[in-house]
Amino acid sequence: MKRNKCFVILSVFLLISILFTCYTLTRASFYREVYTGMGIRMKSGTGVKEADLLKALEQEEKENPGQVPSVTAWLTKGAKLENTFLNRKVKVMAVVTTGDMRHTVPSSLIEGNYVYREDYKGCIIDSETAYSLFGSLRVIGNQLSYNNKSYYIRGVVKTSVPLVMIQGFQKSQAYPNLEFHYKNNAMAEASASAFLLKYGLTGSYTGIDESFYGRALSSFLVLPIWLLYAFISLFSFRLFTRNRRELKPLSFLGLAGIFLLTVLGFGSLLFQYGGSPFYLPEKIIPTKWSDFDYWVGLGKTIKQQISDMDYLTPNPRDIILKKGLSNLWLHCSLLILLYLHLLNALNSCLKDMKGCR
Repeated sequence: MKRNKCFVILSVFLLISILFTCYTLTRASFYREVYTGMGIRMKSGTGVKEADLLKALEQEEKENPGQVPSVTAWLTKGAKLENTFLNRKVKVMAVVTTGDMRHTVPSSLIEGNYVYREDYKGCIIDSETAYSLFGSLRVIGNQLSYNNKSYYIRGVVKTSVPLVMIQGFQKSQAYPNLEFHYKNNAMAEASASAFLLKYGLTGSYTGIDESFYGRALSSFLVLPIWLLYAFISLFSFRLFTRNRRELKPLSFLGLAGIFLLTVLGFGSLLFQYGGSPFYLPEKIIPTKWSDFDYWVGLGKTIKQQISDMDYLTPNPRDIILKKGLSNLWLHCSLLILLYLHLLNALNSCLKDMKGCR
């Protein structure tokens, strides 16, 4: 009876551990793939005009061919969409973009494609809005009305908020949010600041090194998983070597090969879906290792940047990143505690099995 109870407890902890681990890997992959550049945030009512931005990018291409960043400008505001054929209306958030829509509000494409820069008649809506207006996800090519203008639906996405995404067609429109993407995003913070200063595009702004925070979040989230993987691998290796004398040489070599392939296989899968737990960005490396004041100053800068995010005009992209940073230690602590309970339950079951023998 006691043995059955032990296996029930072990099974429960194992199931919860697997589910929470999968969720953690999904979140780690999300932060690593979505937050890959440098975000610039300006006060509400200010921003950079598309015409000025394009002019600066053209000049930069002439001076530094092949080193021009990919820049996406965007803003959010309230909107009311209408399906005039079915007489359905819904209130959503409008994301007006000039550039790559994928770098604005975090989203995953379900149907269709994102709207390219020159497509002023196309739009993207989320799955919830698609159901509200049309009662289906198969809405590609259908029309909706927004701000007294008709748009063709090019794609459907899954997001955290109901929205419509369109390309801005007013060259005089000021965009308070910019997303810079360089070939070497490790230096995006300094490069973006230099670009803005060089062309005088904006005065006061808040910079968010999304690439740094995204990679750091991903690495810290998967660290407990890697530690569990390393512990189980070492424990299994010790168990295997202790019993090697009971095996024939050929059997030992065969089982050793299977064991090695299994460990390497799980390791490669973990690296593919979770990424590496070791992240050493260039920005945290001082010119001299003895320069301890550099790390103190860097820590204050990072703390100030995270604090400044509380005072930015709210948008889903920054809210999700801030929430991830705020919940990081709680998430990792829960994962570690869950793994410790799992290992304890496993150890109890192993002792019970030995006692039965």
